[in-house]
Amino acid sequence: MDLQNLIPRETSRGDLSEERRFVSGGFLSANPEYWRYFRSLLKVLLSHGEGYTPQFIELGKHDNYKTIPFETGKVEELAKKWDTQTTDTPGWDLQKHRPNKLSVMISRLPLRFNFVDINVERDYLKESPNKIGEFLEILGDFYNILHPSYGYAFVRESIRMHEDPLGLGRLDIGTDIERALPDIYWCNLFGPEYVEMFGQENISSVPCYSIERLQDGGARLLLSASPLDYLEDPSGFEKHREEVKAHLGVDAFDTGDLHYRGRVPKLRYLEERKRALAAASLLTKTTSPDWLSRVRRSEWEDWLRYNLSLSEEFVSEEKRRDLTLDYSEESLRKLDEYLHNLNQSESAMSMEFLKKVSAYVSQVIIRNTGATWRFQTSDDIPSLWLGDVQISPLARSQKVLLEDETFEHWYRFITKELIPAIKRDKTLPNTKTTLRQP
Repeated sequence: MDLQNLIPRETSRGDLSEERRFVSGGFLSANPEYWRYFRSLLKVLLSHGEGYTPQFIELGKHDNYKTIPFETGKVEELAKKWDTQTTDTPGWDLQKHRPNKLSVMISRLPLRFNFVDINVERDYLKESPNKIGEFLEILGDFYNILHPSYGYAFVRESIRMHEDPLGLGRLDIGTDIERALPDIYWCNLFGPEYVEMFGQENISSVPCYSIERLQDGGARLLLSASPLDYLEDPSGFEKHREEVKAHLGVDAFDTGDLHYRGRVPKLRYLEERKRALAAASLLTKTTSPDWLSRVRRSEWEDWLRYNLSLSEEFVSEEKRRDLTLDYSEESLRKLDEYLHNLNQSESAMSMEFLKKVSAYVSQVIIRNTGATWRFQTSDDIPSLWLGDVQISPLARSQKVLLEDETFEHWYRFITKELIPAIKRDKTLPNTKTTLRQP
């Protein structure tokens, strides 16, 4: 899951009133040439004059998230710096603060899909109908550069919310295009794989405001003339949205059910991207011991929502490899042996693999101990909790994959020492469990 990666990616962070000042667009691309496109994306913005010319760049973790002024005379210098950094959490954010606000995030993460997000202030688009046309032109140029599988643009109010089954509150449905499309939005950019899946004739006859074929065989569907139309007539927008989904086939769209698997095409470049990530992970094991810090909290929230289904998917995949996992302590011993053999044979592993492994281990602990998920206020990585005791399946999975630790010993400590100590402490006044986890 790249998780990868992560629509909209700031749902649970930041000031919602601030987010509602923007029209947001984005793309998911597995294109292996993605890293070459920083110059081209920047040139598109500069070609549209002052309204889209950045004033600052917030760099990534490699530069301690430093914000520097943007200078048009140093584009080549910036591009060379970008080219030399294979990853940089989460990427670079091109910002404009006045007179209109703009943000363009270009990701640089080891995920299945790279993402580019663009947020344009609504008041700027309201100035004239030409401004909306210009925004659509930029989205089209970005599409032609990135060759994404999927792109979109919307106002945040049009995002459907649901009560999260894990008790995380009301959240958007999230986006995992390997499971299903999230929804129909104001602007929908479908790669040629979706045109093939839906059928060219079906795409051409969608009951929407406009349909445009794209250079690579993809299609752009606009639900209405303006992204702000939802604000004027939400019920009309919703009705129109359902009509489009019914026309294309509702089985291609997510339902919010964690177990749902919709109709999906063979996504472009994805297998090549997976192989590249697998090869890079071998180098990562020896040069960068911390995978978890690269993932933003919004992505972990998606991982929590799909934790059970990821676990079941992992069990199914490993059964085909003659590894039977049944959520027992014995299954953790088998898993340890299996992962040890993978390490010994230098078989490649990725962040997606880590997420599936840790989802399975999480479910073993939840089923057998009653532990519950929680985020610490200052912690962007979720943990399981037994009373006042924190357990991190994610951190343990990283140690198992990168340092050849084991799950079995760790799990025995939890069940044979930690839980009895918690129960014992509950019978004594003013005591607190302080056992150190291995």
